[in-house]
Amino acid sequence: MRKTFTMKRFLKLLIIVLCTITVITSCSKSGVTPKIKPDTTGTKTGTTTGTGAIDVYVAGTYSNLTTYLHGQACYWKNGTLVLLPAPSSPSQAFSISVLGSDVYVSGCYGSPESPALWKNGLLIPSESAPTGPWGARATCTAVSNNTLYVGIDTYTYTNIATTAEYLAITGTKSVESGLPDGNNQPMVKSICASGSTVYSAGTGYITFTSSFTATIPVYWANSNEQPFSFPSEFGSAMYKFGVAYGITTSGTNVYAVGEINGSNDPNGASVSSAPVLWKNNVATILSETAPGIWTGGAATGVAVSNNDVYIAGYLSQINGEEPVLWKNGVMTQLPQHTGDALPSGIAVNGSDVYICGIDGVSTNSACYWKNGTETLLTDGTSDCAAHGILVVQH
Repeated sequence: MRKTFTMKRFLKLLIIVLCTITVITSCSKSGVTPKIKPDTTGTKTGTTTGTGAIDVYVAGTYSNLTTYLHGQACYWKNGTLVLLPAPSSPSQAFSISVLGSDVYVSGCYGSPESPALWKNGLLIPSESAPTGPWGARATCTAVSNNTLYVGIDTYTYTNIATTAEYLAITGTKSVESGLPDGNNQPMVKSICASGSTVYSAGTGYITFTSSFTATIPVYWANSNEQPFSFPSEFGSAMYKFGVAYGITTSGTNVYAVGEINGSNDPNGASVSSAPVLWKNNVATILSETAPGIWTGGAATGVAVSNNDVYIAGYLSQINGEEPVLWKNGVMTQLPQHTGDALPSGIAVNGSDVYICGIDGVSTNSACYWKNGTETLLTDGTSDCAAHGILVVQH
């Protein structure tokens, strides 16, 4: 599969998706670092009541050709840019959640990177920062009742993670739970919850041969790691690898999406990738019915509403990535401004489907689609990105 430029390669490593979740209770303390300090300013909780108004929040990264050349964490509310402060640059925002009247954004800043959590535009400092060639990112958030959940991982500059955790933040109290991996190299990309179970999705790490190591798609139920299954099209003798980008729940069902690969080559040569949906860990390759010759793809976000399953993703052709939406397995291509675009997150409100991402060839515009109509959030003169989307109805 073609990797067209740096920002798109980064997006494939850290695609963030909105998760629709229900009730959650307690989590166990693990002592994993780095961690984010609990907010001491007092968290407003409760449900916003109905005026019928809808707010669309998009978390991402803003840059221009002068002041924010290296990228600034930000979010857009109904198309209006809100820049997020950071003690050092560059900075990025990956996920956004609203708890009561408070807006929380997760991300990172600096080089090496420190995990970041912003509340109402102000940075909540990290209790510890990485040293040496290490970094850490707060990659995903979710809200259940009065609790904010934040997924964090640390990694080396070779993109190999060493620790991962999630935080359950209620008011001024923060409880950590580790996300262990058999090879101690997890990465967390999405988080949601159902009942007393916290579901996190991402990658573990595996050594197939002396010359071939790769990430494998995994999920955690609380802190219990499970590998995702592969569909029957992937033979038993194949080396199987991939990434889980998004996870959500609906009733008793758990849905996750990602990208899977297979290889018969002990050196890891892979023909192409395939977009995949897991329902209760049963894998289904998503259809690629569209004009053109497809060389791979990925599913990057999932949402469920009224028993309909919506999945954002892309398919790859020789000339670039094509953004697509699957509804109950039926694919629709999304329009793009430049002929090359990557969706990164999805949210559904009633019958309206919102998808965020990037659109660009030489430089990227942050964008989102509503019911298939694209809106550019930036002008395309410098690299910008949209990583996560949230829709709030008042």
